[in-house]
Amino acid sequence: MKIKALFALLTLVAMPLQALEKPTQAEVVKVMKYLNDGDEIVLVDSRFCSEIVKAGDNKNECADPGANQVAKGEKKYLWMNYLVPGNSNTAVLIQFKFKGRALKSDEIALSKAIRYRTWKYLETSRVGNWEVVIEQETETGFVPVANIPYTVTEAQ
Repeated sequence: MKIKALFALLTLVAMPLQALEKPTQAEVVKVMKYLNDGDEIVLVDSRFCSEIVKAGDNKNECADPGANQVAKGEKKYLWMNYLVPGNSNTAVLIQFKFKGRALKSDEIALSKAIRYRTWKYLETSRVGNWEVVIEQETETGFVPVANIPYTVTEAQ
């Protein structure tokens, strides 16, 4: 029995990892041009997590991504990964809305990066449906970036 389990484990380890598909030259040029000349930030990824990695190879990554549900009073983060072009106004407004009303807001200053990771604690003071509204401040006003829903449930 142990030999079969060991053989199965060795077979899995020996399997090649799935490689990412190499982007075309045109795709890379498009992203690099946008990074250098673009005006608006791009939210590449967002996740709900209980912990952010503090050190090592995965520093500033979401340690344990979870569902968009959190218990009242629980400490959970909204982790975000942005592409921030060089010509962008880097003031980002984050609003935590409940029943259409912003009950908490925060501002983040971002600087040019192909991978700018940041996070904020979720607002969990009231049970119900919430929405995180992310907007980028520009010279003419605010540009929508993302709306991310989440639910706060009764604590168990």
